[in-house]
Formats: sequence, C-alpha cells, structure tokens
Amino acid sequence: MALSEKAIGRVASIFERAELGDPRRVRRAVGLAEALALAPHLSLPKVWSTPSELEAAYRFLRNRKTDFSALMEPVQLAAREAALAHGKVLVLHDTTEIDCPSAMPDEVGHLQTGRAGIYVHHAFCVGADAFHVPLGVPYSLLWGRAQRTTGRSRKISGPELAKLEMRESDRWLEGVTEASLWTQGCSQVVHVMDSEADSFRLFEHMHKLGADYVIRMRHDRLLEDQEGRLAEALAAEPVTLQRLTFLSARKQKTMPSATHQGRPARHALLKVRSRTVEIKPPRHLVAESITLNVMQVLEENPPAGQEPIAWVIATSLPLKSRAQIECVIDFYRARWLIEEFHKALKTGCMFEKRQLKSFESITSLLALCYPIACELLRVRTRSRQTGIRASQVLRRTQLDCLRAHPKARPLGSDPSAEEALAVIAGLGGHIKYNGPPGWQTLAAGYMELLAFERGWIAALAKRKL
Repeated sequence: MALSEKAIGRVASIFERAELGDPRRVRRAVGLAEALALAPHLSLPKVWSTPSELEAAYRFLRNRKTDFSALMEPVQLAAREAALAHGKVLVLHDTTEIDCPSAMPDEVGHLQTGRAGIYVHHAFCVGADAFHVPLGVPYSLLWGRAQRTTGRSRKISGPELAKLEMRESDRWLEGVTEASLWTQGCSQVVHVMDSEADSFRLFEHMHKLGADYVIRMRHDRLLEDQEGRLAEALAAEPVTLQRLTFLSARKQKTMPSATHQGRPARHALLKVRSRTVEIKPPRHLVAESITLNVMQVLEENPPAGQEPIAWVIATSLPLKSRAQIECVIDFYRARWLIEEFHKALKTGCMFEKRQLKSFESITSLLALCYPIACELLRVRTRSRQTGIRASQVLRRTQLDCLRAHPKARPLGSDPSAEEALAVIAGLGGHIKYNGPPGWQTLAAGYMELLAFERGWIAALAKRKL
C-alpha cells in the first residue's frame, strides 16, 4: 500500500526529535525511517540499495545508543500530540507475537510454536469518533520467553500464582498506567480490551487510577449480596436494546493450545441486557468488592452451524440510555483496529520477513516501523470512508499507473480512495465481490503497482532525453 509524500514526511519528522547523543545518529534515524516508509514492502537490501548504506543501517540497528527505548520515545511523543489534538480517544490494548525467522530462539526467545520470536504488548490510540482515526503507539512492551511454553501448569494454585512477582499479566496494568500518562490532558480516554484482560487486579488498578474502560469478560464471577453469579444475574434482566449488526468474515486460526473458529460475513440480530453489579474478589486476593456496569450482548438465533455472538462487557461508562449502550458497543467493536495495526506491521511493513538475528536490531527496527504501520492503517481507514478522494492518499504518478496498467480494472478521472484501493487489491489477486481486501492482497497489489511505477518513471525520463 502506498504512502503519500506527506505521510512519508510525517514518519521521518517523528525521528528528528530523537535523543540519540549525536546529530549524525538522528539524521541516520530520519533517513532510515524515510526509506522504509517509501517502500515498506521491500527487503532491507533493496530499501538501502548500496552496500555502504546497508552496512550503515545494520550498524545503526545494532548500536546500543539507538536501541528500542531511545527510538520509542519520539514515537510516544508523536502519539501524545495526535491524541491531544483529537481530544477524545480510545486506547486499544492487545498482545501479539512476532516471528523472527532468521534468529535463533536462544537469542530472541521462544514462541509457543517453538520457533524464534518475540511477544509485544501494545497500547494503540485511535479517535473515539465514528471514524476511529489511528493516532499512534503510546506504549509498547517487548519480551522473549526463555523456553517454549505449552500453557500454565495446573499444579500452581491461585494463592501461589498471586504471590508471583513477575507475571506476564502485569503488562495490562503497566499498559494502562503508561498510556494514561501519555494521554493525560485529553478530554476523554477510554481503555478497550478483549477477554484476555479480564482480571480482578486490573479492574482494581483502573478504579484506583480513575481510568475509564470497556473490557470483554471471560469469567462468570461471583456477586455480592448472595446474588449468585454474573451470567444468571444478567439473564434475569429484560432486553434493553436490539440491534442488527454486520459481522465481517473471519478466518479460522489454529494455535498450539486453541482453535479460533472462522465465520462467513453475515448480519446478526443482537439483544442487549445490562445492569450494575458488585463482584467479589477471588478467594486468593485480599481486596474489596468492585462495582461494575455490565452488559450482555447475545445473538439468540444464529445461522445453523455458526457460533452465536455472546459477549459480556464490563465498563466504567454509564449504561442508562440506548445511546450510552450503543456507544459502549461501538467502542468495543473498535478494538479490531489494533489487530489491523498488527497486520499492517507484519504484512504491510513485511516485518516478519526481515532477516535480522539479534534482539537489539529486531526491536530497534520495530520502533522505526511503528509510525509507518500507523500511516498504512490510516490510509486504509480513510479509503473506507466516503468523500475521501484517491488523490489525497496516493501519488499522482501512482494514479496514472493504475489507469495505464494492462491488468488493472478501469479507474475514473477523479476516483475515491476506496475505488483506487479496490484497483490495487485487484492487482494483488482480490476478487471484486469477495468482501474487503486483506493486508496480504493489498501488499501484493502495491508491490505490483510500485514495480510498474518504477518502469513508468524510467520511461518518462528516457523520453525527455
């Protein structure tokens, strides 16, 4: 997917403010980020075409003074400025794993598959309005596992687990704390998380911070005042809202410990029940009960063979009116954008194809790629909005090439961004009536467009001679 000259300039300008101890390192950071943004799909030897440039880039990525934390600070500052300018923001939290195919597991860490790779926990900012414009990464935590894990040992009891000082689950608490600091001053900040974050300690932590949140629950918790469990308390409530919602298609994913079922695109009639509850702390924690606003979002009659939508969402936001309930549902549904950000990073920036071997060089390159992935996602987000012209997200030569490419679908004189994106996806093999294109199809189409554009520019230059 192409970035405009303005977007490439924004990426490069972020690293002009990096504190790297030497202005030459800053210039190098700016140049590397700009080269990557110009052609994020290319391998590093092709991004930096001469041997001297490539060697200088590798030295930069290995340098301790240009490590992940040093490069991450201007990225966080840019995210803060964008969030303050927007005012009302959602902070989406999630963890992803990144394959490092050229590294050794003992050097960078082990994934569940046994391959070499790292785990990354992100807080990703987007606008809280209907467009959910990507704003940046105010927090990122990296770690590698010393050995392959196949799940938590069942011999560890609740009290023993509670006493462990270093737990990966603390990343959710740290992410909320750090992201709250970087977004301080915004008129509204809401932290949005999936069911993996459902933790009494996290609810307790956010209440102490005074942070707003929307979190999908996975535990059927005990309630105070002998009210039984959460599920039966919600089931007893009347339906407060019915809503027809479009569900996009999802591919089935198989992991070592679980299988995430796929589904075709469809419309679902969702029924919502809500109430305020007081949940008890787990028996192994010494803590006070916590009051939550909760809603059950249930698809009662799914198509045959399809798993019903069944969410229980906890929030600090009010659920007294239809508008408030719909707002919380929309905030939770915006959570998918952090998964799209991960795809932009892995596929749009081809990060998992990078042939780097050390933890230091891999993570330094990751920091350089964050603003690029954000810009790529912003392009796709804008292309799906009505009223955005293709000329606002693509270079003029790229539009000319799309019209001239022999394999491209017809493109009008003033196309929308969505129309141009569909033509690019078609070059990558996307079928017109097969739903929105994915990152891999877009990346393949963009590579085809860039190759054609290079030939086009060379032919124009030769004609002028």
